[in-house]
Amino acid sequence: MKDSIECLLLDAKNLEERSRRINAKIRKHVASMGECLRVIRKAQGLSLRETSRLLGYSAAYVSDIELGRRKATVKFLEEFFRKIK
Repeated sequence: MKDSIECLLLDAKNLEERSRRINAKIRKHVASMGECLRVIRKAQGLSLRETSRLLGYSAAYVSDIELGRRKATVKFLEEFFRKIK
């Protein structure tokens, strides 16, 4: 019985560590996507405020996406690539 509980605890710790590593990779990619969106916006000569007005989102929301603090929704990305060319 004791061995079974120890195995379960070990499995739980391993899963927690794997989850932590996966989340770190996801955060890295989210930040990278935001950086790409910022580069595209700046290449078009648009300010953050101009972009937010054009897309219909607040400047804070767009900034959070660019900085990787928030995940971009599919709707946001569709609007971005449709309106920012």
